[in-house]
Amino acid sequence: MLRILYPTMPERKEDIPKGFELNEKQRKFVEAYLGAANGNGTEAASMAGYGGDRKSLSVIAAQNLKKPLIRAAIEDRTKDDGTVATREERQRFLTQVMRTEHRKLGERLKAVELLGRMHGDFVEKHTVDMTVSRAQQKEELSNFLSQLKNRTSSQQITSGSGSAIAGVIDLVSRAAVETESGEEQNDSILLKE
Repeated sequence: MLRILYPTMPERKEDIPKGFELNEKQRKFVEAYLGAANGNGTEAASMAGYGGDRKSLSVIAAQNLKKPLIRAAIEDRTKDDGTVATREERQRFLTQVMRTEHRKLGERLKAVELLGRMHGDFVEKHTVDMTVSRAQQKEELSNFLSQLKNRTSSQQITSGSGSAIAGVIDLVSRAAVETESGEEQNDSILLKE
């Protein structure tokens, strides 16, 4: 059996030898991908004339998008597209609006604000202190435990375990009182019956 070995295509655009060009279907694929298919490879493959069901077209599209020639063609067309303003173009435009004296003052001030935001002049910094003192911790624990105790005593917990819950609350409350009186050990509350 005779095998014909074809050289593999290089991965980078710079390594593509001169003379390699897209075939007709590949050219149509690129046009459709950047045009009517709006970036949908499966639709672009169908529009370019590739055959098969949706799954096959999806595989063909994925393979095409990996090919260096097709990637280079897409990159070249999107690079010179001009439909999306670059950062420098936006800055130039806003600077022109800001410096044009016949514009309304509101428009000029808005241009100044947008330029300032683009350059990070108006970064808001907030410092939040999340430390809670021991007294605040004890107060919050005490409030929580009293709320739990009120719930169990008002019969909101209506199972046979209501008394067990009340017992646990009492234990935690006693342990909290013990920590207040200095019997604290390694910042943990020890529950003992």
